[in-house]
Amino acid sequence: MAAILVLGLSGCAGKPAPPSATELLIIPATSMESTPQPPSSLPPSDKHGPNPISVAAAVQQVTRATTAAVVIDRQTGTTLVSENADRPFDSGSLIKVLIGLDALARHPHDNSVTSQVSAMIKFSDDDLASSFWGNEGGPLIIVRMARTMGLQSIKPPSPPGMWGWTRLTANDMIRTYDYLTHSAPELDRDVVLKAMAAAAPAGKDGFDQRFGIPHALGDDYEWAIKQAWATDPSTRSLHTSGFVGKGWRYEVVVMTEYPRATSWATGVRAIDAGTGTIASVLS
Repeated sequence: MAAILVLGLSGCAGKPAPPSATELLIIPATSMESTPQPPSSLPPSDKHGPNPISVAAAVQQVTRATTAAVVIDRQTGTTLVSENADRPFDSGSLIKVLIGLDALARHPHDNSVTSQVSAMIKFSDDDLASSFWGNEGGPLIIVRMARTMGLQSIKPPSPPGMWGWTRLTANDMIRTYDYLTHSAPELDRDVVLKAMAAAAPAGKDGFDQRFGIPHALGDDYEWAIKQAWATDPSTRSLHTSGFVGKGWRYEVVVMTEYPRATSWATGVRAIDAGTGTIASVLS
């Protein structure tokens, strides 16, 4: 894709094979048996109370940036962190979760599509994402998924071919992960979560994607992740997101945006610092 670099998932070399996605989802607050329903509302935003930590402040200690962060305890339904949660960012490869879920819904029991979605997420394969984007209607994917998931802030990209320039918020990603764990068809959920849990140490293009959740939390917690970075004419973005802890107890989203001149290495140090503060609110 011209003018944009988007990379996706990361994992740690030598990480043990995860249990099945369905097993890991069985926690007290989750009912997997109910009929799927579109989510009714977005998770709480910053206005609902002060955070015990400041992810943004930790990022700013490294370099100038705009930061959003949300952490949800799925077991208790508690919002542990909410900073700048409704501020839109370029999605980068985070949008591949929505592209994959849309493709699986439109091509049920298609082994080829299932394999491609898994590879797209596990290796953050841009070519596969572009193929799905072109074949499944491009911006219509965003329209369909926004309606299905109850996403209120997501906006299709401009120009329409640049899927990594989709605009979404941290709350949009939390709602996407809520849909994945509560409402997505079981087979689709299993494909996406297994790919996130088996995220490759490097993306298809060789970039080391172990920033954010794996670097900052990976030594102490299990994780299943979707990572992203993107550039546009004036900014660079780095995002880390997914599930953390036994049973995928916590949904974690940290999104960062930097001036275009900021190096990727500096951005990685910054998002690692911000994500590291989250450990203090996890059990």
